[in-house]
Amino acid sequence: ERNPRPIVSSHGIVGRRLTSEKPSVLFRAELLARRLLGKTNWSPHMPAERVRAALDPDFWNRALKISSVRNPFAREVSEFYWWATKRGADLSDRDSVIEQFRARVRSGLTHNDVGIVFLGKRFVPDVLIHQETLREDLAALAERLGLDTSMTRLPVTKKTASSERSARPSLRELYDDETADIVRKRFKWAFRHGNYSLEVPE
Repeated sequence: ERNPRPIVSSHGIVGRRLTSEKPSVLFRAELLARRLLGKTNWSPHMPAERVRAALDPDFWNRALKISSVRNPFAREVSEFYWWATKRGADLSDRDSVIEQFRARVRSGLTHNDVGIVFLGKRFVPDVLIHQETLREDLAALAERLGLDTSMTRLPVTKKTASSERSARPSLRELYDDETADIVRKRFKWAFRHGNYSLEVPE
């Protein structure tokens, strides 16, 4: 996760990771040089179209396509806190947080990830790994592929401290009817393919 560069080897590809630090001029030049040389800058959240274009067509056609999914209501809240923290927003007042969150949802500036999982109107993933049942879904996938299921116990590296989480407004407090409806419409694909309830969870 700390390696910002893509790793390409005979074992496969690991896209470069997002880092908290601003990329240096040298690193940005390196990414530009890779692009000019026709190399793919494998990165987080790459659209399916770009992934397909960068792979051998035969491999793409026979590959099992796997993607992760998260309850859209929780996903929008997580994206909001990431965005607000990055811009140094004041999150100390609960009423202000609720208003800022609703304004962010209404702005339409958040991504709904359609480009990641769709090619035109075709839904690409064969398997969805749900964040809420990550361990169980990974174990089921490993079993399906004949892999060692003990390797599905992943370290948790991006979890908000329980004390900080408990101080935040709940999902039910953050959403009103308008913003809940916006999320239902924008993430229609995730509710459908991820089999999530259209009700805001507790």
